[in-house]
Amino acid sequence: MAKLGKVVAIEEKDQVGVDSRVQKVSAWLNLRLDEVLFVGIWGMSGIGKTTIAKAVFDRICTQFEGAIFLHEVRECSKRNGLENLQEKILSKILCVKDMRISNVFEGSDMIKRRLCYKKVLIVLDDIDHLDQLEALAGKHDHNNKK
Repeated sequence: MAKLGKVVAIEEKDQVGVDSRVQKVSAWLNLRLDEVLFVGIWGMSGIGKTTIAKAVFDRICTQFEGAIFLHEVRECSKRNGLENLQEKILSKILCVKDMRISNVFEGSDMIKRRLCYKKVLIVLDDIDHLDQLEALAGKHDHNNKK
């Protein structure tokens, strides 16, 4: 995986120092749009990870059947539970109102079954546990390529 480098500064309108990194990530993703990908952007707080992820999302989301950018997953999952985030993902991508999920296992299964044949983009901002990733985006099985 290529290293993005440090974001120099972020201005309100022009986002100086972000565009070149957005172009790098977008170009890298465009090479692989026909397969399941998990991409992680990690680093110290305040270096622009969310800004880059949101900018990439805004640039490529129209290439998908459905797309969602979930902000502050860590905080939202503590406050409202992973089921609430699973409901948001399914509601947004499937265009269904009032989606109800009773537990995380049911939600994971619904995401797997309902989204597996769709080309979707799910961006999870600020996750801090593997169970959040697995509950909201599933597991990536390298041995299960078709």
